[in-house]
Amino acid sequence: MEWTTEKVATLAPDSGTESRGKKLATASKWSLFAADGRAVWGECKGSGSEPYYVKIDLMGPAYGCSCPVKKLPCKHIMGLFFLLAQQADFPVKDPPNWVSDWIAKRDAKSKKETAPATPKTEEERLKAQKAKEKRTQERLSLMESGVDELEQWLLDLFRQGFANVDINNSGFWEQAAFKMKDAKLSRVSYFMKETGEIASKSANWTEELTARVGELYLLVKAFRNIDTLPELTQEEVFNTLGRNVKKSEVVEQGPTIKDKWLVLAKKEEVDLEGIQVRRVWLQGFQSQQEALLLDYAFGNFGFEQQYVVGSVLDGELSYYPAAFLQRAVLSNTALIDFNISTLPILSDSISHFQNKFVKVLAQNPWVLQVPVVLTNVFPFKDEFENYFLLDKDNKVLPLANLRARVIWRMLAMSGGHPVTVIGEWNGASFEALSLWKDNKIEEL
Repeated sequence: MEWTTEKVATLAPDSGTESRGKKLATASKWSLFAADGRAVWGECKGSGSEPYYVKIDLMGPAYGCSCPVKKLPCKHIMGLFFLLAQQADFPVKDPPNWVSDWIAKRDAKSKKETAPATPKTEEERLKAQKAKEKRTQERLSLMESGVDELEQWLLDLFRQGFANVDINNSGFWEQAAFKMKDAKLSRVSYFMKETGEIASKSANWTEELTARVGELYLLVKAFRNIDTLPELTQEEVFNTLGRNVKKSEVVEQGPTIKDKWLVLAKKEEVDLEGIQVRRVWLQGFQSQQEALLLDYAFGNFGFEQQYVVGSVLDGELSYYPAAFLQRAVLSNTALIDFNISTLPILSDSISHFQNKFVKVLAQNPWVLQVPVVLTNVFPFKDEFENYFLLDKDNKVLPLANLRARVIWRMLAMSGGHPVTVIGEWNGASFEALSLWKDNKIEEL
């Protein structure tokens, strides 16, 4: 993949880091810089006697720096990246040990995360199977008690009515969420906290609250009748309740889809519990499959592995078991140069993608987001400074949570002409994340 200044800039965590990084993108700031095709490294002059040691794995991209800044990429990493993008005659050398050892550890970790389990003897296999069944039964018992409590809580809420409950009090939701977490219903716990936020902040809270409480009650009923549901629908129910599945198990269960995967869009945010969450939306060129890479980062360290919107990854994709295939694991990847002339899957009208979403809900009523590639739409704003998309059928779609930078970038790139917008739809609102223009995707 060819790294341009524009692509490097998309990796910056903020405008300040980007600006400081550009100031370091001159050879005089570095006592050493080199590359070997896979990695880039350098020694950046600092205020002390020792330089800052900077390393970048271009196959990720991923990076590291010896400076004390925890949230990456820091200004030194951005500076080396910008220098690479600007300087064609970057020196080619064999990497030093502090770079080659880091690359080797990254490769080993990647293989370990996605490698199938080591074959066991029959005795070991039976012992492991019994232990797994015991853990599953213990967790199922906890989940059953949690669902019992959830059902009673919902029925009490229905009987009292929203008007007679202090739903604007965060403690009302947090107390119930805490009990769900104890019962290993982690996603239900978070869903309840999120519902409390909506109830306290949304102007249209009654309609949204009714819908979300209804989803919880549907989940209770589905769990009650779990044995009568198709196997993959059972998987959806357990996943929605909060069951975790290891990446290695997903890869082991297979099958895998080998394809070239286009990074359509990316959304990073901090959830209500202070955990960094990243959703990366992919689309396969040959398979025509859409996929979600969902990652979490704790503390201030950020995500080591990065994805550049508009880039193409050659790799093997494995879906988590579900009735509606969405979340996946991508392994054995390589960042490649690939000429993109058209997007694989498009929706030519708002009605078209909404009809597709109805079919998704039939498979998984609890789906949180789906990616949407909406073509030939006009962005505009009304007299109340609300922003919308207008399609060829004159149907209007409101845009959610637009920052000023996103608004003006979208309007500037459209130039009054129809554009192709890529974003997330959650059943109630659409958030624009990137645009397709001149045969490339630009992150908003």
